[in-house]
Amino acid sequence: LLEGVFQLLVTPNFDDFVERALTLFGRSCVVCDHPATAGRIDPGRDDVQVMHVHGTYWFYDGCNLKDEVRARAAPSGAMRETLDDILSHHVPIVLGYAGWQGDVIMEALRRRLGEPTRRPGQRRLGDIIYWFLHRTSSATALPSWLTGHPDVVFVAPPYQISADSRAADDLSPSLTSAGGRREPELTAVEVLEALMTRLRIPAPPLTRDPLAHFKDQLQAQLLPEATS
Repeated sequence: LLEGVFQLLVTPNFDDFVERALTLFGRSCVVCDHPATAGRIDPGRDDVQVMHVHGTYWFYDGCNLKDEVRARAAPSGAMRETLDDILSHHVPIVLGYAGWQGDVIMEALRRRLGEPTRRPGQRRLGDIIYWFLHRTSSATALPSWLTGHPDVVFVAPPYQISADSRAADDLSPSLTSAGGRREPELTAVEVLEALMTRLRIPAPPLTRDPLAHFKDQLQAQLLPEATS
């Protein structure tokens, strides 16, 4: 989540690492962690929002068998409606998602992409979907309706994102050969650092000056009138 640019995260993960990280950065967020809380997510709001489409581990004490997990991930109900609403307002940047077919996220993307337009120069979406693959081989598990769609661009090894590029005004990554015998990997850190560089987003206080950041956080909690 990059402040002022990307403020809505949709994730299939059960953990709460993102929310815990945001707390470290001194940011609060709106969380949807169960189908009953899908109404909290509003793509038109400026708040930082996190949507766990499969819920979180807090609700999985009695949901551990394969069929139970599949039922939770089924593309229906409140999660489906909320995802359709999100994709009608925003074009996602996909990072670290393997693309489980039949999952609520994939089905929402399929509905949104629809059939590619036949008119030259026109897109089904307003902008390109950039899909960052961890490994090149990850693409083999993705369906043809996704990999063959002209509105989806895949970024994958053996290339790595270069954060030093100044050649483009859009989000198209600059690519440099990585080489090596082992199948190269593209990490989330590389992607996010390159996006921050391209969009000229400054490093947050937590990484610039951790001690000053935590001092300000503590002061805001204990002496809120001093920071108001």
